[in-house]
This record gives sequence, C-alpha cells and structure tokens, in this order.
Amino acid sequence: MAEATIFWMVGMEEIFSCFPEILAMISSSIVLMQSYALMLLFRLLKSSFATSLVIWLCLYRVLMPD
Repeated sequence: MAEATIFWMVGMEEIFSCFPEILAMISSSIVLMQSYALMLLFRLLKSSFATSLVIWLCLYRVLMPD
C-alpha cells in the first residue's frame, strides 16, 4: 500500500511539473486561433476595406485588452 501511495505522489508531481508547459501551449494556441479568426474575418470583409478595418480594430480591442 505504501509503494502505491509513493508511486501516486511521484506521478502527481510529474503531472504538476508539466503544468506550466501545458498552460503555455494552451495560451499560445488560443492566441493563434484568435489571430487566425481575425485574418479570416478580414478576408471576408475585404470588399469593404473601411468596414473591415473598423471591425478588426474593435475585435482587437476586445480580444487583446491592454
């Protein structure tokens, strides 16, 4: 029983040591998806450049607050 507990604790320690890397991967993929969505929106609205610029700036303010 003690061996199983030690094994579980070591396993949990390894999982928690990977947490910062996992969070970094998730956050970078979210930023990538946001920029991809903005690029797609920009392409869809390219026919009206002024409209797409206004919408792009609004989305940029919402998605990337200072």
